[in-house]
Amino acid sequence: MKRYLLLTIVFMFLLSGCEKEIVDTEAPFFNNMPYDIEIDEGETLDLLELGLTAYDINVDPKVDELIELTDLIRVDIQDTSVLSIGTHLVTFSVEDASGNIGTQILNIIVNDGTPPVLEVKPECEFVISIGEDLSNIADCFVVTDNGDQNELIEGNFILDTSVLDSSIAGTYTIYIDYADT
Repeated sequence: MKRYLLLTIVFMFLLSGCEKEIVDTEAPFFNNMPYDIEIDEGETLDLLELGLTAYDINVDPKVDELIELTDLIRVDIQDTSVLSIGTHLVTFSVEDASGNIGTQILNIIVNDGTPPVLEVKPECEFVISIGEDLSNIADCFVVTDNGDQNELIEGNFILDTSVLDSSIAGTYTIYIDYADT
C-alpha cells in the first residue's frame, strides 16, 4: 500500500512541473489618444488628464480580461506653459509587469495667442497739407509681434488709405490691419 501512495505523489509532482511557462512579450496599448492638441502659448494643460487609458493583455489563458495600467502612464513633458510657439512631440509611455513598454506620440501645437502691436513713429505728424504725397504714409507705422521675431511680415500689413483725399481739407479715418502668421 505504501508503494502506491509514494508512486502517486511522485507522479503528481512530475505532472505539476509540466505546465508550460507563458512569457509576456506584448507591449501595453493606449486608448482615447487624440491626434493633435492645440493650445495658446503660455497655456497650462495637464497631459495626464486628457482621458487617456492604457491596458495590457492578460497572458493567463484562464483569465479573459484586460489589465488596466492607466495609473502608470508617464509623459515626457510636465509643464506645457513653457513650450514655445510651434509643434512639439510629446511621448506617453506605460510599462507592464513584464517590463514591456508601450509608447504613443502626440503633437501639441502651440499657437501665438498674443496679438501684434501697432505703433505710430514719434517723428510722424498726421497733419497733411492739401496736395501732399501720401505714398509713404505706411513708413509712419511700426508693427511688432512676438511670434514673428518682431519683424513686419510683408503682405500681412494692410493700410487702407482709400478714404484719404489730399486735395480736400478734412479729418479722415484710416484703417490698419496686421495679421499674425
